[in-house]
Amino acid sequence: MKRIVALIDLMTVEQDQQFIDFLTSKGWGYWHWIDGAWLINTDNHEQNVPTQIRDRVKAIAPGKHCMVFEVTDIGAWAGFGPNTAKSNMFQWIRDEWKV
Repeated sequence: MKRIVALIDLMTVEQDQQFIDFLTSKGWGYWHWIDGAWLINTDNHEQNVPTQIRDRVKAIAPGKHCMVFEVTDIGAWAGFGPNTAKSNMFQWIRDEWKV
């Protein structure tokens, strides 16, 4: 699995949905609990994932700024937000990124 962090200027609801449609069409999982921040997982066979994401953002939201990183090592992390059985912003990270 490849772990990707994408930081994107706030997009419209429609642009967000187009980005989600792109991610799901590729079979990629995502976490998007914080505006402008996306955690994405892909399979290991994908090539040039940061470039693919950057290019899709440019097509969906021209003029928006973005930075895309492939994360190869996850050390310590911490967060604050919903962490209940009904609404847990961290469960996807634990389940999908295995941290």
